[in-house]
Amino acid sequence: MSQLKSILLVCFAGFLLAVCMSGCIILKLNAMFTPPDPWPEALNGYFAFYYHRDKDNELYDLVGTNNGVAFNTTLVTDELDNPKNAFYFNGSNSYIQTIHPMQDLTNATFSIWFNANITGKNETLLSDADAASSNYCKIALVSDGSVSGIYIVANKNGAGDGIIITNGVGKFTQRITKKWVNLIWVMSPTNQQVYVNGVEVANASITANDVGFHGNGLVIGADDSTYPYQNFFSGAIDNIYIYNRALSSSKVRQFYDLCKP
Repeated sequence: MSQLKSILLVCFAGFLLAVCMSGCIILKLNAMFTPPDPWPEALNGYFAFYYHRDKDNELYDLVGTNNGVAFNTTLVTDELDNPKNAFYFNGSNSYIQTIHPMQDLTNATFSIWFNANITGKNETLLSDADAASSNYCKIALVSDGSVSGIYIVANKNGAGDGIIITNGVGKFTQRITKKWVNLIWVMSPTNQQVYVNGVEVANASITANDVGFHGNGLVIGADDSTYPYQNFFSGAIDNIYIYNRALSSSKVRQFYDLCKP
């Protein structure tokens, strides 16, 4: 029970990966925790990973069987200054991978907190790829000319080639290195919305699809579209959530406000 109590405080409990599947069960396991809005509605179906404080290289699925394993990572301070509550990736061989493949997603919301050391070299935050067929779904930090940006793509089943959101253009003025940043991608078959720290920085009529063509497991911190993996992320990652539906803009803002430093 002591482990569950530390996990259920969500933003205060270190790394948590949630993928929509099975109701708000996890939030109901601890009667001492009353989840604020929008958790009851927003977490309508998911499973969660968390790190075991005594085993830094293992992640456990609380309500399912898709556990994850961390390779060459260390635990560091998270966005709320809690020690040993986020994973640090060394940029050369660190990654986390679930032991089972990702499930199909047509509509989805991806949320991730990251603190990047560098950007613009295709550092990958999330990747779900089939290397043999060049079908992939991923989020990466890339270069766009002389400036950096965020690249989102889910090109499976003939969907589009994604979009680069250039840092410093439009509302995307937030610094994305050497500080904690929240990135949320709301994916639908024909439209993609990207939010940085609760602010919409892109709304594009571009197709996306993450059905089939899954790798051996969802990879965090590296690109699994080739083997061996490449484009390793350098920095810290915390609190990843993946929903099997598109969250509204108001829910996205509430979601960010709940976990922001």
